Amino acid sequence: IKYFSGLLLLLILVLLSHLIFNVPLIFNVPFVDPYPKTLLPILYLFLSTITLYSATCFSSLLLKNALPAILCIPFILIFGIFLVTPLFLVSVLISPHSSIFVFSIFSAIQAVFLILSFITWQKAIVKDNRSLKTVFVTSIVILTCPFGIHAIANFTATIKLNRTIQQAKAQGFKITPEEIIPPLVKDEGNAAFVYHEAFELADKLKERYKTEWAYIPYESKIPVEKLTEEQKRTISRIMKDPEFIKFYGLIEQAVNMPACRFDIKYEEGLADMLLLHLDKIRILARLIAAKTYILSEEKQFQEAFQLAKTGLLLGNALVKEPISNSQWVRIAADEIAIDSFQQLLDKPGDRYSFSEYQALIRIIDKKNRYFMKQSLEGDMVFVGESLLKSFRRHLSWKQLFVWPSFDNDIETHFLWNIYGSYFGRPILKEDYASFIHAVTNLMKITDEPYYLVKEKYDNWEKNFGFEAKRPQRYVFTRMLMPGYSRSIIVETNYQATLDTFKLALALKIYKEKHGNYPNTLSPLAPEIIKELPLDPFTGKDYIYRKEGKGFIICSVGSNEKDDNGLTNSIQNYDDISFKVTN
Repeated sequence: IKYFSGLLLLLILVLLSHLIFNVPLIFNVPFVDPYPKTLLPILYLFLSTITLYSATCFSSLLLKNALPAILCIPFILIFGIFLVTPLFLVSVLISPHSSIFVFSIFSAIQAVFLILSFITWQKAIVKDNRSLKTVFVTSIVILTCPFGIHAIANFTATIKLNRTIQQAKAQGFKITPEEIIPPLVKDEGNAAFVYHEAFELADKLKERYKTEWAYIPYESKIPVEKLTEEQKRTISRIMKDPEFIKFYGLIEQAVNMPACRFDIKYEEGLADMLLLHLDKIRILARLIAAKTYILSEEKQFQEAFQLAKTGLLLGNALVKEPISNSQWVRIAADEIAIDSFQQLLDKPGDRYSFSEYQALIRIIDKKNRYFMKQSLEGDMVFVGESLLKSFRRHLSWKQLFVWPSFDNDIETHFLWNIYGSYFGRPILKEDYASFIHAVTNLMKITDEPYYLVKEKYDNWEKNFGFEAKRPQRYVFTRMLMPGYSRSIIVETNYQATLDTFKLALALKIYKEKHGNYPNTLSPLAPEIIKELPLDPFTGKDYIYRKEGKGFIICSVGSNEKDDNGLTNSIQNYDDISFKVTN
């Protein structure tokens, strides 16, 4: 009678808690979204019932009198939650899809706690054991379960990670920092020191010319076509400042030095490398383009041409850095320089010599177009360094990477809190193994031109890319792989950008020799260039059309359609083109 009346009292207390504390709102988190809404009240009732009941079992074991036992239920409940939390965390980490199963797992764990506490209670009554001794033994058993499971999970994850690393090594991929980190450069021949001097000077100039900086081309948000004549004259005036002249002189000196190696803390891992020089390189590229524009507006075309050439060499400072971010910045710097040349070559008249065009073609031919494998290998290694650093220092993963877009996702926020903890070690290792597997599969594709591996790339997208279904516990892989989904397209776009520019220069040389542009690209090779490059998206010749007094050269881009040289993501125009009107 006492047993069932006590159970009935608990049910009443649970119902009251639903009314007073609005339990459904408290538990309304993404974990339960997959369940039909009609089942939620039943699930909440079940959870809260077994939780309170299991706490009551322990309380009645410790305190024989009913009233003290009831009063101690909250404290016992806190103790019980402390006992089952390790098992709950381990279950979350090993569940294949936490958003679907975590609610059921939590219920199962509570049921286990209920059964163990009830058995303990019964044994204590039958054998008349001492309560504290029985609770102590039971607590040890409950705590042993998750730590035992964790030890097994950590062991199997270590085996999986080591096997994945060995497979990557067997396939010829670099997997250690020593293989990836570029060699040191002697200080006297290292352009990085000159660049740092230019960085500091740029900061001083920006502070000195705060007002004027707001409309410097490419550094400001004002399009160049909207600059007033007064603003252009002001920019021209400040660029004649001796400090500005020195600034551009430093860049000219740096791009012509034999080597460049910035002081990157590679051993710190991807999270703590502090790649501060990348933003500075972007600023240099934009300031070079700004002065090129001003010089061309003032009809100082020869000076503008030489400065744009300096801009085309700027990206070489990053060419040996085995990090994706560095290569994205290198591409951006080259594209800014090529855009400056497009404006210069589009001006009426033929102002530049045969030898100047040939010098640019030699610079383009030396560009590293196939950077994906190098940067992916670096990312793979340095991601591992960040994970291992997390193991050593027991840091929360949220301290290593802050992704504000996830802050409103309760489930992800919960995972962040345990991902870098002791309980997260097995999943970090599995996550890194998953990341290595995905990246090595992508690197295999980059060994061949895009038009030959499109089918392989599509398969990689399905298995590892943006829409791939990966376990939610692989937080790092899920976070990075969407960014890599477009990486091979970015590399191919870059190749097409260099090719269209090179062909435009070759056409200019042809016109200088023959007085007009050819009707097709065929006469360019081998007279001017060794061979005609192929569109990396199709494996066919680039599209070439004479338009008026000029021409347009196009790659069809990733949509593989001729969009008349237009690029517009909204209208799905995707051409990479170089157009000259004279």
